Amino acid sequence: WFLREPVRGQMDRSPADPPAAGHAAPPRLSDYRTLLKNRTFHMAVLALTGVAASNGGFLPWFADYLEDVKGVHKKQASLALGSIILLAGLIGNTLGGILSDLLYARTRKAHAMVTGVAFLAGAPLLTLALVVPGRIAPLVLGFAGALFFFMCTPALNALIANVSRPEVRATAFAGALFIMHA
Repeated sequence: WFLREPVRGQMDRSPADPPAAGHAAPPRLSDYRTLLKNRTFHMAVLALTGVAASNGGFLPWFADYLEDVKGVHKKQASLALGSIILLAGLIGNTLGGILSDLLYARTRKAHAMVTGVAFLAGAPLLTLALVVPGRIAPLVLGFAGALFFFMCTPALNALIANVSRPEVRATAFAGALFIMHA
């Protein structure tokens, strides 16, 4: 609605053409070596992998836990889990991105700080969800823990974007996605 339609073909160019102003040059082998030596990139990928493994391992299992341990009917447990993932994902990713960007105006460490605080807040909440009595408290704690874990994702993605040269940024994201899902 608010964006103008680009002129057809304006971004098309021949591989033989020199890079246009404002466009990145093709990556060099040294660009990839620099990325592979970047400790911040390694830590961001490791953190993304940890968050994905935690959410991806805990949350699907949580429905079985609710059914087996808390006596919640399977259909209700699955609906509750789906709602938790949907809402925590939408809210957590949005809050994490906004908070990370707002804090980045004050400190270049904002993305790492948001990730660290969110992870440290989420882990105990997910652990508590397993030991509290009742049927409602585990759902509330599971939602809160998942929300904090989801807050990590946009901050880590921004961190990867910031430490990757434009020539290899797509490769950096592809590598991060491959590693976190492998």
